[in-house]
Order: sequence, then structure tokens, then C-alpha cells
Amino acid sequence: SCLVFSYQILQITFFISTYYVFIFYGTYSIHAFVRKRITQKIITHKYKTIHIAGTNGKGSTAHTIAAILQSAGYRVGLYTSPHLVDFRERIRVNGVMISHEAVVNFVNRYRAMSLDCHPSFFELTMTMAFEHFANEKVDIAVIETGLGGRLDSTNIITPILSVITNISFDHTAFLGNTLTAIAAEKAGIIKPSIPVVIGEAQGPVREVFQQKADEQNSPIY
Repeated sequence: SCLVFSYQILQITFFISTYYVFIFYGTYSIHAFVRKRITQKIITHKYKTIHIAGTNGKGSTAHTIAAILQSAGYRVGLYTSPHLVDFRERIRVNGVMISHEAVVNFVNRYRAMSLDCHPSFFELTMTMAFEHFANEKVDIAVIETGLGGRLDSTNIITPILSVITNISFDHTAFLGNTLTAIAAEKAGIIKPSIPVVIGEAQGPVREVFQQKADEQNSPIY
């Protein structure tokens, strides 16, 4: 059916567009299209966010926080990546994946826009998630970064809490080949006066986080 075909096209696009994000990461800036769409949705239905970066454990941390908030009675959006089997695993509300119809509807609306720019797969997926959370009127959304933090497209948000899990070597071609360089990229999600929770970090790595938190006047835990 057309529905299944459109959905398969989105799945295939993932493999192509992921390389686009990696290649241009060093000079990456979020497209005006994405910023406008997200801003419109946040104005239409405001919801709080928690932003999570790190190397190890950020996915499980995101799922755990979302589960805790849901058990407390909140309506919770969860955006994570990558998916294991189904693209829709990336976007959930109270544990329920976004519907096939919602995904295809978003893709069809985007394709009909005839934009001059070409947002990446991750940018479009993120915009889809934020729009879905607004439509579903979530109370709070838990947002996992895709790559790094400072230049990640999710870094458009101003959360109520930032979380940075343990740091180790990952994507060194884009984030740097030392732990302190990688930590500096992850620390880019720390926002002015917004508290940040740090995983296990010692020595120079801890100093990177402490310095960034001090610069932003952000409580660090």
C-alpha cells in the first residue's frame, strides 16, 4: 500500500541521511525550517524537557527517567536514537510508539513544502518528534542527543534539567580524540542557570564539566 511504501522510504532514507549528518557535523547549524517548526509547536503547546547527552548509558537513562515520570502521573514524550527494529521506536508518548499514519502524514506534508533547504534525516525526525509531543499534549519530554551535544540539533531546547552520562571515546573523528575534547562537546548542552547532573567523571573530564557549569551559573550534581 502507499502507506507501507512511504514508511519504507523513510526507513531507507535513514541510512543515506545519517552520513550527511556525520560528514557536515563540524560546520553543522540547524536549518531555519526546523527551528521555525519547533518554535511554532512549542508556542502552540508548551511542554517541559529534560536533555540527555553522554557516551554510555544515555538511552537507558532516558528510558528510566521517562518511566519514573510516567509512573508519577505525567504524560511523557520520549525521543531516543537509534531504533533497533522499527523507526517508530524513536518517538514515544507514555511508552506508545508514534503511529504509522502520523509518520507518513508528516513525511507527506514535508515533501509538499518544496523547501529550498534540505534538512537531514535527524533534523526531520527530531521535528517530527517535537510536533508529535505537542499534538499529544505531553507534560514533559525526555530528549536524547544524537551525536555530541554542542552542535546536536536537539540543542535548540532549553530544558528544566540537563543530564550527561559517563564519557568515553566515541565518534572521535567528529568529537575529538581526547576525553576532555569529547566532554567539552557533551557539555554544550549545559544551559544558563539550568541544573545539570553528571555521571562518573574524574580529573580533567570533571573539570571540563565544572568549568562549563560555572560559566553558565548552572548548579552541578
